[in-house]
Amino acid sequence: MPLYITDRLSSFEITHNPFSNFIYFDTIKKDNNDGVTLVLREKDNGLPITYAESMSSDSIWDKKAFNRNKEIFQEEFKNIEIKLMENKLVVLPVQTYNIIFSNLNFAVKPIFSDKIDSLIERATRKKDFVNYAFSFKL
Repeated sequence: MPLYITDRLSSFEITHNPFSNFIYFDTIKKDNNDGVTLVLREKDNGLPITYAESMSSDSIWDKKAFNRNKEIFQEEFKNIEIKLMENKLVVLPVQTYNIIFSNLNFAVKPIFSDKIDSLIERATRKKDFVNYAFSFKL
């Protein structure tokens, strides 16, 4: 299960690596207008992680909102785990994750952290942690 952790993603990397799967962060309302999110939302190789109702600062999930949307969260991480079990390359943009994580409600942070940490731990334990994996088609 190869997991590649990078600082950030670019449209170039996404476009020229059609067999890689890219984690991106989005909202229920899908009003995140980050360029990478807009590109990945429309692609089959985009793997969303939902963290809020909308981009409004007061809509980031607290424990109650998370529990209402728990099935979405679980399904999204299940999809990521399936790609990894299928030995597909999954790319995690850690800089974006850190920004999202720093704004999460304190009651929800451990849930997100545990899920991401478990992906990383399983990949490193299986020695499927990729230091450099992109092969660009030019």
